[in-house]
Amino acid sequence: MHQLATDLGLLDDGTVEFLGKLSSAEVAEEMRQAQALVLFSNYENLPCVLIEAQASGLPAVATAVNGVPELLPNDGSKGLLVAAGDEEALARALLIVLQESSSRFDAVALRADAVARFSYPAVGAAFRRVYQQIILRQ
Repeated sequence: MHQLATDLGLLDDGTVEFLGKLSSAEVAEEMRQAQALVLFSNYENLPCVLIEAQASGLPAVATAVNGVPELLPNDGSKGLLVAAGDEEALARALLIVLQESSSRFDAVALRADAVARFSYPAVGAAFRRVYQQIILRQ
């Protein structure tokens, strides 16, 4: 990737920067400085990086594959979905997110929703409800 970025001149103009290995806290700080997260892949399960982006208040542009739509609904409140491999749709979605980021996406709401759904207490409570349902059935 470094060689490709070099060959394309993306390092010289500052378009691409390689940060190397970062701690979790450093990754979180970098995410908080970004305007959006891009996850343009053909296959995903339920990517934690989308939850991390939301916890950092970032909207995302991601491909509508596998579990991604569960984290990034079609209502556009958390970002935009595009079809896998559709680079033109990716470019359009990125422009929308970057141009409308401050008016369309509420960073505080994104974070609050991520905490409400995916924090340790929230996940623990969800497991507890499942276990209670199982116990009550016996």
